Amino acid sequence: MPQLPAYTAQTDPRGGAPTPTAGPAAFGAEAAQGLARLGDALVRQQAQDENAWVLRTMARFRFDRVQALEKTREQTPLDAPDITPGVLGAFDQAAAAAEDEAPSPRARDMLETALAEFRAAHGRQALEHDAARRTTRRTHDAIESINLGHNTLISDPTQFESILRETTTGIRALDLPGPEKEKLLEAAQAGLAEGAVRGVIELDPTLAEHQLKAGRWDEYLDGKDKTVLLSAARTAIRAREAEAALSKTRADKARKEAQRTEADAMLQRIYEPGNNPLTIHDIMASGLNPTGDMSKETFVGIVRAQEKERHDQTNYPLVNQLFALVEDGRLTDPMGLLPYIGEGLRTEDFQMLRNEIELRKKPEQAAYAAAEKAFFAGMKPQISKSTLFKVDPKGDEQFYKFRVAFMKAKKEWAAAGKNPLDLIDDTNSAYFGRFLSRYKRTPAAQLDDMLEEARSFNRGTTKVVHPPSVSKPSDIAPQRKAGESPEDYLKRIGKE
Repeated sequence: MPQLPAYTAQTDPRGGAPTPTAGPAAFGAEAAQGLARLGDALVRQQAQDENAWVLRTMARFRFDRVQALEKTREQTPLDAPDITPGVLGAFDQAAAAAEDEAPSPRARDMLETALAEFRAAHGRQALEHDAARRTTRRTHDAIESINLGHNTLISDPTQFESILRETTTGIRALDLPGPEKEKLLEAAQAGLAEGAVRGVIELDPTLAEHQLKAGRWDEYLDGKDKTVLLSAARTAIRAREAEAALSKTRADKARKEAQRTEADAMLQRIYEPGNNPLTIHDIMASGLNPTGDMSKETFVGIVRAQEKERHDQTNYPLVNQLFALVEDGRLTDPMGLLPYIGEGLRTEDFQMLRNEIELRKKPEQAAYAAAEKAFFAGMKPQISKSTLFKVDPKGDEQFYKFRVAFMKAKKEWAAAGKNPLDLIDDTNSAYFGRFLSRYKRTPAAQLDDMLEEARSFNRGTTKVVHPPSVSKPSDIAPQRKAGESPEDYLKRIGKE
């Protein structure tokens, strides 16, 4: 076995000075070859470790950068600056940190090469995103311009030509792909035209319908859009017609209410004139209709009838029948009394009847109204059939006078704060029936009237009184039917 040569210590007292070393030959040929093979193996092993490190580092680095780029894409607003400078700046910082962790110069060199290649691809992705975002932003700006123009034209369709020209010129000047630009131009024409048509519909739906049918918008709208807009125009036409009808109905109602208020005030001046009696001049200056229900013609007739009634007598049967209709609930509107003014219904009679009608409109007066009706029903036959004849010819007059006296007493009784029921309660000391004898005609009284009438006839001074034409219950104006107009009511009762 060969002997290894002896070597002295290789340590230089001065430290880092070079010293002789043993070469492979010093170990012999076989040992030298073995050491060489071992060195190669170690080199190869180190290279493999370096390759694995670079592979793992690049995989991690690539994953982190792709995730960071995706996050930047998602969080960057559409109107923000380009992301490429920031993406590459972050890339370079991360790359420098990774290179500093390289286990060897060779590994560092390998990582730098891989990072350079990835940086180029990564930068292209960021640039492509910026380019796409600019295109999207321009497209959105164009769409917003179209929408604003559409809304403007709804308010002012006369600007269609100028807005269309301005919008299409701006779209053509945009740096956009050809297909995208064509889509925007088509959308601009259709959207702006649709807005203009809707604006015309707002102003005049009939004109809009005519324009659509005449082909005014065929250059910009397809058949589907035209159909939708035609339907909108027709709907607007019907809505305007309905609104016009409703407005007319409301106006008619308001006018009639105003006329009714004015008519009520005029009636008050007729039947409670005080120092302000109603004149024909006042009537003609009023806002009432010339003819018809509660018209100028009606009130002129009432005023003239008032003048005439100074020479007329009360038609007692008529007034008694009108009171009966009020008591039965068949006459509930004072206006139903107007046809009888001047036909035997005097002003004071109208006022009494009107008061009774208004009284019966109050629910709390229902019990009293029923009791009063029963009271008069019991009094009438005792007055009108109290003579030697079956019916006293003056029974209606006497019963009328009895009622008038009762009404006066009732008014005074109520004014004193007392209960009117006292007057019709036969157990009460205030019972008005105790005055019945004042209105019952005795046979002697009737014979005296007959003798006086005979003497007047012989002297040729008998006054013949012709009763008014309206005196039968069938002639008394019926109530207005539900839903019946004033004009139809007057026509039905023959008072046109």
